Amino acid sequence: GNVYMQLGDTATALAEYDAALGTQPDLQVARYNHVIALWLGGDLPAAYAEADQLAASIPDASWTLNLRGVIAAEQGRDEDALHDFEAASGLNSGLIAPLHNKALILTRLGRYDDALGVYDALQGLEPNNPIFYYLMGHVYRLASQLPQAGYALNRAVDLDKEYVEAYLERGRVNMDAGDLDKARADIQQAIDLLPDDYTGYQLLGDLLLLQEQYRESEGAYTDAIKKGGSNSAIYASRAWARHRQHSLERAISDYEQAIALGDHSAELLFRLGFAHFDRAYYDNALEAFSGAANGGIDTAEMH
Repeated sequence: GNVYMQLGDTATALAEYDAALGTQPDLQVARYNHVIALWLGGDLPAAYAEADQLAASIPDASWTLNLRGVIAAEQGRDEDALHDFEAASGLNSGLIAPLHNKALILTRLGRYDDALGVYDALQGLEPNNPIFYYLMGHVYRLASQLPQAGYALNRAVDLDKEYVEAYLERGRVNMDAGDLDKARADIQQAIDLLPDDYTGYQLLGDLLLLQEQYRESEGAYTDAIKKGGSNSAIYASRAWARHRQHSLERAISDYEQAIALGDHSAELLFRLGFAHFDRAYYDNALEAFSGAANGGIDTAEMH
């Protein structure tokens, strides 16, 4: 089964694990791997049910609780996941995985101070692991503690000079702090290290948009799309860059693509309404403005 898992053939892997469990139902390793195969195969309810049975059968094993927590987190059941990660780390406070998962869930729940406390513990266990400094920097940025975020991210890149995500996150911190030259240097460093990834180009577009360099911003977003970026934020932002250059048809196209990708924010609909209005597409403008009003925007311009 493990070989087929490595090959990405979860269906055959499941069949192999089923066969092993049919002859040895108490084989814990096969049961654990069976849960993983169910999870990777997309059957989260079955994966959780089996992880729950495994945790009940070995109640004092941190690895079974951590596994059940991971599946619960994948299902969006963050409080259940947190309970399992806390129980797992309580059984063995020196284990990295449940502590790491606990910090990630606390971050997702917006409990930033608690998450930072866990990252402190993780850094005590692995003081030279750049990942934990990067993640701590990310949490500090979410908590708007920018100097602390910068310090943690400086430590991350000191430990790993090719840590692309850390350079990008430090670029975001510098943008938030208004230090745009440093932000540009960090973003460029990330692009130089990983030129075929779209993320750096998207963040460069955000920086240039912030600086009101609309043509250059449009070019950066276009590069991001060429590199495989396909999230709604890229199209919404490029739409605004084009809108500001009065390239209204292309802006409308991008707004509509952003909506197709799931962005139904009032702000985007408001901008789309103005683009339609400026092109004298009044029925379309009214529809977009109505959507924006329903989303909570109520301004003088709307009326």
